[in-house]
Amino acid sequence: AGKVAATDLLAGEQLVGARFIEVGDFDSRPSTVDVPEGMVEITIPTAADRVLGGLITPGERVMVIATFPAETYDENQGIVGGETIVLPDAVTEVVSVPAQTHVLMHKVLITEVQVDTLPISRDELTTSGPAQPILSSSQQVVMTVALTPPEAERLVYAMEFASLWFAAEDADVPEAGTGFQSRATVFDDTEPSLVQ
Repeated sequence: AGKVAATDLLAGEQLVGARFIEVGDFDSRPSTVDVPEGMVEITIPTAADRVLGGLITPGERVMVIATFPAETYDENQGIVGGETIVLPDAVTEVVSVPAQTHVLMHKVLITEVQVDTLPISRDELTTSGPAQPILSSSQQVVMTVALTPPEAERLVYAMEFASLWFAAEDADVPEAGTGFQSRATVFDDTEPSLVQ
């Protein structure tokens, strides 16, 4: 009574009180996290298994990892006297770029999260006995993040042309040491280990 669903409800879904809010709060809900000055907010739809099983909350920070597919294209442009010119077909070069994975951004601030199905939180699980599995949403997760305008451009491009993964990233996680990964590099610096 007097409440509306805060998110879309699915057929057959069990209804929980937490999914409903007062009518007056529906359009006027402020972001739960202050957006730093000079930043814009952008929404990222993704699957729960790409963002910690959907167990991500506003205020947390994530690392964005992008994988671009392999690409082959005709390089028919050149620079002459500082200007770009189109080369004749006779000198067009075919360029192949392998599929690559690399960290796109570090410590991106999450300002809002919406999920189709609420997961069971760690707090709801018993702490005694062996570790219990955490049930997560198999549906879509919609995150809103705060970025500078140049970062927003990069993220939109990656959303259009790459597949994205999101990893929780605390403030003390080092940002150095990553590099472009491809089939030629992914096994570098690895040594077999024996299980004792």
